[in-house]
Amino acid sequence: MVYTITGEHDKAFDLLDQILAMPVSISITPEILRLDTIWDPIRDDPRFDKLIEKYSEVTNRSDALNSDARWAGKKVGGDR
Repeated sequence: MVYTITGEHDKAFDLLDQILAMPVSISITPEILRLDTIWDPIRDDPRFDKLIEKYSEVTNRSDALNSDARWAGKKVGGDR
């Protein structure tokens, strides 16, 4: 957030990409980026939409995988 506030948008995008790529990122998600006004300074940059699109697809695929596993009675990533 600090990079966004201070106008260091290149650094903000680099860091956001790293954070969103983490397997478990509960502090920043594509949904939070869309809704939180703190990200307004970089919202008009084309890279913002690209990040949202890139990681929304990953999140949606992960959610679908976990949902399918629940229906099958299995835990994703291990045996039950």
